[in-house]
Amino acid sequence: MRWISGTTVRFRLVGGFLIVAAIAAVIGALGILSTQRMNEMADRMYERELLGVVSAAEANLHIVAAGRALRSTLLAPDAEVHVAEYYAMESRFDSLKFELKKLESMFDTERTRKAVQDALDAVAAYEKAVKSLVTQNRADLPSHEVVTERLFNEIRSLGDTAEILVSLLTLEKQNIAQE
Repeated sequence: MRWISGTTVRFRLVGGFLIVAAIAAVIGALGILSTQRMNEMADRMYERELLGVVSAAEANLHIVAAGRALRSTLLAPDAEVHVAEYYAMESRFDSLKFELKKLESMFDTERTRKAVQDALDAVAAYEKAVKSLVTQNRADLPSHEVVTERLFNEIRSLGDTAEILVSLLTLEKQNIAQE
């Protein structure tokens, strides 16, 4: 401490300013590093959580639309509308499976990835049952009684199961995003 009292005022002022500048540089560097870390976290949140919620919501939309397209296919007034609705239904199932596969990579745990796989399996069973009933050719449709019986006894429960599983994925992704 004696050596400080023996220095000039100019030396003390310059030394003090250098110490303050060094402290400011350290604080600035820490601020820049923290900002970069926050930016990375925001990017990760966007890519994993927000896009995951969007994919889950899109999957939910597509499964409802697939059911609507099934009804439209069955109720089509003529062969041309039947074919158009059949392809719309196929497109909805394809979009649904695409969104679920995208969603699978956005979950971190084995439990949630299994939930996505369960939803994919349920959607595949639903689609298979629907396509075994409804064909591209309107003339190949079974009788009204057979269609009604299969819709109520088989296809409806498969569709409900698939819808519930997709809805649960949407809720799961929303809960993860809120944490």
